Amino acid sequence: MKFKWQRLLLLLVVGMLAVAAAGCGGDDNNAAGTGGTTGEGTGEAGGTLVFAGAADPVALDGAVVSDGESLRAITQIFETLVAL
Repeated sequence: MKFKWQRLLLLLVVGMLAVAAAGCGGDDNNAAGTGGTTGEGTGEAGGTLVFAGAADPVALDGAVVSDGESLRAITQIFETLVAL
């Protein structure tokens, strides 16, 4: 019976080490299409937010709109500030 517990403990430790080693993996900057070291995708402040939608929102006041495109834009803008 003691052998089973040791084997289970060893398997658990090996599994935890494998998860920890996987978490220590490097970051590949080119995978996200940032263009390497050109400075693109560095999270600079300012700029323009591009939001793709099927149509333009009618209004950005959540109390007066009922169409899906306006509600989708409102949700993106006011995400955690308000909830209906």
